[in-house]
Amino acid sequence: MNRRNRIIILLGFAVLLVLIIFWFAINESISLSPLIIGDTVILFSILIFILIIFIITFLILGRNIVKLILERKKKIIGAHFKSKLVMFFVGFSIIPAILLFLFAAGIISKSIEQWYKGPVKSVMKGAEDIKTAIFDEYRETTLHFSDRILNTIIQRNLFKPESKQELNKLLIQKMKEYGLDLISLYINNKEEITILNPEIPLYEYKNIPDNLILKGIINGEIFRSDKLGTGEILRGGKSVTYNGISILVVSGKYLYEKRFAPLRKIIYSLRRYKQLEHLKNPIKITYISIFLLITLLIIFSASWLGIHLAKEITTPVEKLVSATEEISKGRLNVYIDYESSDEFGFLIESFNKMVREINNTREIAEKQKSEMKKGKEFQESILHNIRAGIVVLDEQENVLELNSTAKDLLKIGKSKNTKGKNIFSLIKDEAFIEIFEKILRVKRMGLRYNEFQTTVSSERGLKREIAIKITYLKEIDKGAGELIVVLDDLTDIIRAKRLSDWKMIAEKVAHELKNPLTPVQLSAQRIIKNIEKDEESFKKIAKDSAVSILSEVSGIKTLLDNFMAFARMPDPKFKPTDLNSLIEETVSVFREVNNKIEVELELSPNLPNILLDPQQIKRVIVNLLNNASEAMNGTGKIKISTRIEGDKIIVEFSDTGPGVPEEIQDSIFTPYFSTKEKGTGLGLSIIQQIVNEHRGELYLDKTYKKGAKFVVEFNK
Repeated sequence: MNRRNRIIILLGFAVLLVLIIFWFAINESISLSPLIIGDTVILFSILIFILIIFIITFLILGRNIVKLILERKKKIIGAHFKSKLVMFFVGFSIIPAILLFLFAAGIISKSIEQWYKGPVKSVMKGAEDIKTAIFDEYRETTLHFSDRILNTIIQRNLFKPESKQELNKLLIQKMKEYGLDLISLYINNKEEITILNPEIPLYEYKNIPDNLILKGIINGEIFRSDKLGTGEILRGGKSVTYNGISILVVSGKYLYEKRFAPLRKIIYSLRRYKQLEHLKNPIKITYISIFLLITLLIIFSASWLGIHLAKEITTPVEKLVSATEEISKGRLNVYIDYESSDEFGFLIESFNKMVREINNTREIAEKQKSEMKKGKEFQESILHNIRAGIVVLDEQENVLELNSTAKDLLKIGKSKNTKGKNIFSLIKDEAFIEIFEKILRVKRMGLRYNEFQTTVSSERGLKREIAIKITYLKEIDKGAGELIVVLDDLTDIIRAKRLSDWKMIAEKVAHELKNPLTPVQLSAQRIIKNIEKDEESFKKIAKDSAVSILSEVSGIKTLLDNFMAFARMPDPKFKPTDLNSLIEETVSVFREVNNKIEVELELSPNLPNILLDPQQIKRVIVNLLNNASEAMNGTGKIKISTRIEGDKIIVEFSDTGPGVPEEIQDSIFTPYFSTKEKGTGLGLSIIQQIVNEHRGELYLDKTYKKGAKFVVEFNK
């Protein structure tokens, strides 16, 4: 039986036990009121929790014991010693633990039995008798008054329709005379008249159901207690059939809360005590289970302590044996990681020192042999990991070497075999075809070294600055040689330099803008200086100074905030982030503010979490959404989509606005460039810097003609 099947069987057994306990709990709760069912659920939940902990502890203990038995059968070093030590600790702890369990279980059983015996039952019996006596008294009173009123109505023939007015007077008189709160008359199972005391809570009053009225007429009497407001209404009625007419008179008394509260508490306590009798055994089982769990935990702790101490002794021996076997196989890079201040620590330290000396001797012997191989591997490593793209061509323009960076620039698959193939058969991008044609023209001119810089535009309109260095290694005797082309992508360097320059400009402008703070200071000093003047003069001075301060501060703050935000962007705080959730959260807030703009989301469900700063990327999303909203004058449609392309995650923001004019498309990311009347021209520059710091790219898709589309690319 494999490990998976064992786990399934154990889980099945645990689920079966839980179901049995639940079945038992349901059976126990069938006859219980809602007041006790909650206690029953809590009690059995605790029992299930204890059972689960018991099973887990038992399984861990059993697993350790089985593991020791298997180690002993396999004759693993130290297994016999471990077994003896564990058996000693378990035997030492099991006897007092079991005695403690039996003693505690006996005390708990006797204590719980005492809860349900003796004076408690007598008190509950007396409470029940009081409740019965009170209700019997009210029952007899209401039935008596109903009988007297019924006899009076029959004697005077007031049940006839023509006597309704006299009947009404009689019922009012009797209600006052008998101190009643309610009198109802039913003739032939139909309510003819009901008189209520206006001081009782009439808004919650409910008539007696028709089926109970009919039952009262048939049986000759009726008694009922119902909750009304904060108190309780007690109604008792008498019925008689006279000359073929069924007449039922119901009288009632209202028990106010202050009179009824003690009785209600007695009834509630009596009902709860009776229901709690059903939980006697479960409570007893729960407490015994707790002590059984404690007993098992003591045994488990003892076994764990034995295993831990055994490991402290056998672990260094096992490590030494394992290391010796490795050395016998010729592996001299063995190191035993074990720190201890005892004799074992000294032994292992000496062993490690001996192995190091043997290994150093062998390394010296093999050093010269491996130097040439390492040199070649080092050159190849430099070639394939260097930042610049390296292309080496022979005289026939066939590829001799092409590193991974060059493949990325030329859009050639990394796994594609390029050696021996013509360079022009590999390049598909027209811009790079033109570059290599120019390179070959330089070669034919006989120049052995040349360099130039050019701009390459992709199909999406993304521009890259490429520095190209050409070295022609011409062999003198053969008249032919290899052509080495170095392609260096300077886009990020140039962009970083531009951003650095603009940071310096922003800091300088911010410094210069601090000069207007002098009028602010003077205005404040002027207010302080003239504070003792008369009220009218001071008001004028204070008003003029405040206007001056507000005017200066408002303008300075806006400019400083924008420039300093660009010049001193905080370092991103990267953490794994769900980009889709971040977009949905930001769009949710945007929709609330811009309810006239439709935002459509087309998010890839398979997008992995990526490392980014959620707050900074949220700023990028908000800026692009706000730009789109302003371009569409607050009305239109914005679409945000995400997808995966190779090792890139693409986020596209498109709108239905007028788009970006062609003549300014190359300038929109330039700091301080703006077409808005009050714009600072730093918004797109800032968010492009944020994306660059996330090793991504932000650009305008110039091929999109239905509005404007900005694309953000992240590495997975």
